Amino acid sequence: MTEIDPQDLFKEMSLSKILVAMLETLGTIDIPALTFLDAAKEDKQLQIDYDSEIESFTFKLKENHEQPDNN
Repeated sequence: MTEIDPQDLFKEMSLSKILVAMLETLGTIDIPALTFLDAAKEDKQLQIDYDSEIESFTFKLKENHEQPDNN
């Protein structure tokens, strides 16, 4: 197998490519309308990890725990 450079992959990454890859992997995903609408209100961000041993990405949500600016 050809060695994959994760930095090159991250440069080519876009939300539409991520969505298409997830749908190709998982098939159909049913998302309730309220979950979709509330997603923009949640304080979370997408975390992407790359495992070079199996040349695979892991996607997960992580909550932002930023402290408010007191200035």
